Amino acid sequence: MWGGEVSPLNKEDVGIRKEKFNTLWTLLKAKDSLMFQRSRVKWLKEGDSNTRFFHNCMKARKIGNAVRALGT
Repeated sequence: MWGGEVSPLNKEDVGIRKEKFNTLWTLLKAKDSLMFQRSRVKWLKEGDSNTRFFHNCMKARKIGNAVRALGT
């Protein structure tokens, strides 16, 4: 048993869980890509002088928005 589950998962539940994890990873990759694109847009608009500031802002935002656990 994993993660505090009371009984083992049947094949259907395992398939559903795999689908959800795949969807989650796809969304996380898309989010990372979007964040990278946003940082580039800011860099192009506002120049190179504040690159460290914007990088730290995006890093803090990413940490704050991270998925810590999945609930089913």
